[in-house]
Amino acid sequence: MVSFLQRLDVLSAEAIQEEMKGSLRNAQKVAMCLRVIECEAVKVAEQHWHQSSDIDWSDLD
Repeated sequence: MVSFLQRLDVLSAEAIQEEMKGSLRNAQKVAMCLRVIECEAVKVAEQHWHQSSDIDWSDLD
């Protein structure tokens, strides 16, 4: 799962199916799991790794 999150720019069943070389139904299940993992990871990150307010992020594009 982690390697999919690292490699894929878009979490879609089609992209996962191409990577897995498997069925569309299995890719859909994996995509659903990855979306849940991603959403929960964002919640954990927001709770435990606060961004410093004194960092100027305006230069980054």
